[in-house]
Amino acid sequence: MKIGWNKKGYLLKQMVLLWFLLGIFLSSSILPALSQITIANSTAQQYFQQAEVFYQAEDFAQAAEYLEKAAELFRTEKKWEDLATSLTNLGRSRLILGQPQAALNNWEEVAKLYRQLNQPEQIIIDNQIYQIEALQALGRYQDAETKREHLEKTLSFPKFPDSPTKVRGLRVMGEVLRSFNLQKSEETIKKSLETAQRLPPNQEINQEISRTLASLGNTFSAQARRIRILQDDPTTKYDYFPWRCEQTSLPKEVSEKYSQAMANYEQAIAKSPSQRNKTDIQLNQLKLQVDSGQLDDARNLWPKIDLSQFSETSHFKVNAQIKLAKSIACLKPQYHGVAVDNVPSWEEIEKLLQQAVADAESLADAQRTESYAVGNLAGMYEYWGWLLANHQQAERAKDYRLTSIKLTYRALELAQSINASDITYQWHWQLARLWKAEGNRQKALDSYKLTAQAIDNFRENTGTIPSTLRELNSDQYFDFRQNVEPAYRQLIALLLEPTSGKDQPSPTAIKEALRYFQSFQADR
Repeated sequence: MKIGWNKKGYLLKQMVLLWFLLGIFLSSSILPALSQITIANSTAQQYFQQAEVFYQAEDFAQAAEYLEKAAELFRTEKKWEDLATSLTNLGRSRLILGQPQAALNNWEEVAKLYRQLNQPEQIIIDNQIYQIEALQALGRYQDAETKREHLEKTLSFPKFPDSPTKVRGLRVMGEVLRSFNLQKSEETIKKSLETAQRLPPNQEINQEISRTLASLGNTFSAQARRIRILQDDPTTKYDYFPWRCEQTSLPKEVSEKYSQAMANYEQAIAKSPSQRNKTDIQLNQLKLQVDSGQLDDARNLWPKIDLSQFSETSHFKVNAQIKLAKSIACLKPQYHGVAVDNVPSWEEIEKLLQQAVADAESLADAQRTESYAVGNLAGMYEYWGWLLANHQQAERAKDYRLTSIKLTYRALELAQSINASDITYQWHWQLARLWKAEGNRQKALDSYKLTAQAIDNFRENTGTIPSTLRELNSDQYFDFRQNVEPAYRQLIALLLEPTSGKDQPSPTAIKEALRYFQSFQADR
């Protein structure tokens, strides 16, 4: 298309603006590898430059689209260093978009290119850090731990200088350790923070400090949850379903951990230049306030979390909607029907989850995210059914349970289509509880048995929670056992219930219950 002379001034202004934005972007080094491509006028480099602008504006879908185009052309032109840089940043965009496997594929290809190009150690370490983040997101904890051990030896070397790479590396190592050793996780993330605070402050360092403070807050929250798990009332723990909120008095040690987490979250928000990161931290704050019984603070915070500012549909936005809905739902039953300001209606919470489902449906290759959204909407309806049944509204309770069953089957189908064993067992378990509430003992038993089978698949066959973790007595394995123990207990209790017209369970049922009990105990 020809550009008339009268448009040349406008075009020149746009070019000046673009270069100005790029200058800010490259000088701030928000995405370090983006500054490595030589500026020129080739189509590939133009795509790359456009991707930079979109990334800076936190439009990661558009950034990924242009980075894909740039990478394809760099590959054709055999510009291997430029290809490696494009793929590195494409992986970062994809990880943010909730596509960890695609991100990992990009970074593994980059690792091969780096070996061929004999790149400096710091660039290679950056690549290893990215791969660990992707493995964590995929739930491949043991693979992440293996890479962490290798990285620890490198970063612990006395001559390795303080740098943003070292800050990120220590933080990611600490996040991996959160699954294995909470105390060591805290120590490692604190080293990351100390390293960042020794560096000259700029926008990039402020962002790293913010992320590290938030990560440390997450570790303190995990420590608090661990203590609570050990001290929970067994009756409450085993009569479990995910959308019911219980308030209990907190031991002093738990309160102290929550206070440490909150202090870190507040500092992280103050340091962060990214609204997206601030929102993510606020969601963690809100959950902490609900978990710790700071309900007045939670009522004041939740209206300030504005998800409408994220106009683009993304995995981040879907997950944020679910996290917000689950937290604010906990504000309602704890007030026992008393009218309180700033508590949302159930209709608002329902709309938030329905929007999350609709957004997930519109994303490409998002079966995991869609399954999680649909399953949580079903979980809320399960909770409504329980509330209504407790208030002698049997017909309405039944309607919500049946709706929940239908949605849970849909969530299960989506999870199974991508072999997502970590959420498959949750939807089998949800169906088991729903069928039991419906009075259909056989379907409930079938679903509980499928739950146990799915847990075994998750724990052993996928390698996500391998047998080596049992030997390590890791925090990850302990938490996993504590989370699934109620499912086994509910299954065993149902097997031991006498069927109609009988005073005792059948010998077959007793034998089966014993088998499940021994299977679970064998992992202690």
